[in-house]
Order: sequence, then C-alpha cells, then structure tokens
Amino acid sequence: MIAVIAVLTALLLPVFAAARERARAASCSSNQKQIGAALVMYTADYNDSLPSMGYNDKNGNHSWRQLIDAYARTRQLSTCPSNPVSGFPDSVSDGYSRSYACNYNRPTGSGGAGTCSSWNADGVRLSEIVSPSQVIAVTESTAAESDFDVLYPPGYAQPTDPTSPSVAAARAGNLFAGHGGRAEFLFNDGHVRSLKPLQTLSARDGGAGSVNLWTRDNSDFATTNTADSTAALKVLTFSQELYP
Repeated sequence: MIAVIAVLTALLLPVFAAARERARAASCSSNQKQIGAALVMYTADYNDSLPSMGYNDKNGNHSWRQLIDAYARTRQLSTCPSNPVSGFPDSVSDGYSRSYACNYNRPTGSGGAGTCSSWNADGVRLSEIVSPSQVIAVTESTAAESDFDVLYPPGYAQPTDPTSPSVAAARAGNLFAGHGGRAEFLFNDGHVRSLKPLQTLSARDGGAGSVNLWTRDNSDFATTNTADSTAALKVLTFSQELYP
C-alpha cells in the first residue's frame, strides 16, 4: 500500500504543480489587467500620454508605478506570486516590489523605441503607438529597475540570486517567463497575452513572432541596426532557456 501511495504521489505532484502555476499565472494576468486599466485612466487625465519611467523630486525617486498609484489603488498589483524576487524592493525605493517593468528600449539606430519614456521625460503619446494591441506596455521582470530594456543584455540577461545581498546581484535580472515557459505581457490597448519570450520578436530579428512587439511602430530592430537585433535575440533567447 505504501508503495502504491508513493507511486501515485510521484505521478500527481507534477499535475498539482502545473495546476498551481496556472492559478498563479491567472493571478499575474489579473494584476496586469488592472495595471492596464490604471494606465488607461492615467492617459485620460494626462493628455493621452503614458507615464514616463519615473521622476525624482525633493521627496526622492518615484517609478511609473507610483505615477499610476491613485488609479491602481493597491500596491499588491505590483507583485507576481511566481516571481522569485517579488518580495525584494526595487532600486527606486518607492515601496514597490519587483515583478513588472515598463517597456523601455534605446535603439542605436533610428527605429522606434519602446513605450516607456526616459526618467523625468515627457510620456509617450498614445498617438505615437501605431498599433496599441501589438505593442508591449508592461512585461514581467526580475530586474530591480522599474523598466525592462530588451536591447540591454549586460544589465538584464543574467540570472538573479535572490539570496545575495550584493548590489550587483540585486540589480541583475531578466525577463521572467516562469509560467510554464511563458510570461504575461500587458499591451497598450489594455489586453494581456501569455507568450514565450521569442514570440515577442519578429522572424526577421530571429524570433518566432509575426511582428516586433517591443517597438512603438512594430519596426524590426534589424531594419536600422543589426546590433540591436542581435542584442534583443540574446536577451529573449536567454530568458526562454532559463525558463524552459
């Protein structure tokens, strides 16, 4: 009887684990949908402009998450239950934990950038986004920063050790695709999709998607700079391999 129970347990544990992860993914998706609703309300009040990455004033640094705080109403939305570093504070030190980051990239060519503008800059206007339903607004991340730059392998394409107190380890991170090899992505029209990392990059850039979901005009990185294309592919391939 004990042997039978042991065999059944071994067979059922992966099933239970998969069911638990599906529930966590659903919770993460719900968080992002509510973040999306907060962003919609924010843009309605700020001349159709999305929040910038963040800003600083006499009271300190404030990420985009604090900019939409009045609309989101709870900071629990900033935490994904599956993210291994969700209990750690971010580098901005404004009271939010790590899990979600806005889409920010700095192309070296003349192609379109992401939808999260630089620190203290004016926000990106919705009219600048060609197809909001095909451009990522927020992604899952283990980085300490409030943004995720898909073109920046040195800062993001590293596994994060949540047990390490060092500043270097705390700031390292990558795109989190821990929901069965997928990540939840919030798009600029407010909908959320579950995708594998390489599905966010176009085939021309080496990905598995039909268009590049990281640029506000869906332009391929390879169009303007092959180095950007190589960098994005490196980051997303690493992320996909880290969470098979």
